Amino acid sequence: RSKYKIKSSYDHKYNIWTRFIGKNCRSITVFIILFFVIASYFVFSKNTGFPEFDNRLENMAYINNKGIEVQKKILNKFGNVFEPINIVAKSKDPDEVVKNLQSKMPVINDGLDKGYFVRVESIFNYLSFLETNKGLLDKLREISNKQRALDYVINKLKQDDSKKEEYEFLESEKQRILDLLKMDISKDSFGFEEFKKVLPQFIFNKFFAEDKKTGDYYAITYIYPKKRIEKDEDINAIKNYLDIDNGIMLTGLSLMVGRLETVLKKEFKFITLFVAIALLVVLTIIYKRFFHVCICLFPVMMGIASVLLVMMIFKIKFNYINIVAFPLIIGMGIDDAIYMMQHYFENSDRNLFAVLKQTGKAMILTSLTTMMGFGSLIYTQHKGLMSLGIIVFIGMGACLVYSLFVLPGLLSICAKKNEK
Repeated sequence: RSKYKIKSSYDHKYNIWTRFIGKNCRSITVFIILFFVIASYFVFSKNTGFPEFDNRLENMAYINNKGIEVQKKILNKFGNVFEPINIVAKSKDPDEVVKNLQSKMPVINDGLDKGYFVRVESIFNYLSFLETNKGLLDKLREISNKQRALDYVINKLKQDDSKKEEYEFLESEKQRILDLLKMDISKDSFGFEEFKKVLPQFIFNKFFAEDKKTGDYYAITYIYPKKRIEKDEDINAIKNYLDIDNGIMLTGLSLMVGRLETVLKKEFKFITLFVAIALLVVLTIIYKRFFHVCICLFPVMMGIASVLLVMMIFKIKFNYINIVAFPLIIGMGIDDAIYMMQHYFENSDRNLFAVLKQTGKAMILTSLTTMMGFGSLIYTQHKGLMSLGIIVFIGMGACLVYSLFVLPGLLSICAKKNEK
């Protein structure tokens, strides 16, 4: 009996609520739309811009990530030392890749002096060492039997246990040192083979590579821009500054992140437009009247607009994860409007009270379960998933509200138009 009384009481309250909406549906619809317009005007009058896209991966990481915190401290103290831009030269001729890179060194060094770049790692930095020690090398070249002199020094170091490291170094690099003494470092630049002979293997491999399958040679210089690359505009600015030509390529993680934002925005617009057009086609086939299609789409469009409004108010930005929320909201948020309209047109007397009574509970339950499923992401420690949960939760809730309180008024207007 107690259960029956509780259920009876609940049904009585629910019937009062549905009857109130059925009688005052047009007034409620006008009030909600007017409230939305006023709220939108208030938000835009505060110069709140459209939600921006945040492509920083650390803003999508776990909360209180110690690694991210350390990285931020290093960025504040040392600048951008994590994300180099790789300037790569490619050619079939190994000496040509060296010349192509060397042609860019004046403007790179100028950017370093002006503070555009934090640091530059180039193979040509080692030439400055050779130029600095040119006098010493010239004196060593005057020795007639260089190998004999070097062997003498190595044997002396071998007999002294305190000079073990110096001995091992000279012993391993003896041939390289002899090659260096035979070279003329007064030239403006070294070629590929000269660098290969002079530099230790681990240094040479950092700046040069050879693709034996294609026969291509690669040379690379690493520059660390002071400002992190976040947008396409930043990439284009660096390209214009360095005057990149056909023989030079730019690559690196920061450039890929900047490009990813552009590609993702383009794909997002395409997917959202595709979903909207697909819905429009399906609804047109079902309802056959454009006015009915517009009524069905109105709640979900208002729901999307409400989500954007909330994001603008609370400064929530788009990111690589939460941007997928909008196709989800469109695809799932339209369900409530379809349920109500189907029952409305199946009901011969077009009774809104009966439609809300039969369909309202199902709409509320299905929407709430979806909202709870995505809303659970709000409690995760991952910022990206958290923002996804917030946006879908708000979007589905908004679609439900507009379907329950605005759609009946629009259907009432539609019925009046059909009577005329």
